[in-house]
Amino acid sequence: MNIHKLEEALIEYCSPTLAGIKTASLFSYEYSDKKIMMAEVRAVNHKFVKKGIYLIPVMGEKNRFLLYVYRPRLLEQDLKNDEISALLSAIGYEVDNPCTCVRYLRDRFEGMKCNQEFPHEIGAFLGYPPEDVKGFIRNKGEYYKCVGNWKVYGDEKEALNMFKKYKKCTMDYVARYKTGNSLESLVVSA
Repeated sequence: MNIHKLEEALIEYCSPTLAGIKTASLFSYEYSDKKIMMAEVRAVNHKFVKKGIYLIPVMGEKNRFLLYVYRPRLLEQDLKNDEISALLSAIGYEVDNPCTCVRYLRDRFEGMKCNQEFPHEIGAFLGYPPEDVKGFIRNKGEYYKCVGNWKVYGDEKEALNMFKKYKKCTMDYVARYKTGNSLESLVVSA
């Protein structure tokens, strides 16, 4: 088992979530053996759960999995936003239960294997501003003001500040991990 590879990917793609400044992160992870990868996910979850973070595979194809890292407490807060709640409810989510929502999201990702559409509501699960999630869906990913970690349709200045904050956090976490800090020590408790 090479858990070091998964830890490096988590640092590279999920630092703002690990630091507690972002609800969630989503990244593609390549593996050679599915059983080993699932054992690595369980090992990471063993460390994460006590700090209020979960890592779950949401979709797998061939030798690649899409992994979702999230903080249930922050997701629960995000789901209470009236705009997000209305958007997700209209698609069939039960917004009063974050775990049920994540399972439904995973089902929607799995549905892509049957030529169903990509679940563009994913931004609501990543902590993106409601106006940007709705704008992306409404405009089919076009006509945005700027792009960084996501496509911005609302407050450009605020989004640019968040992009800088996320980048700074990631650079800091990568540097700290490379100098010997463990993944577990870098995860901020909920």
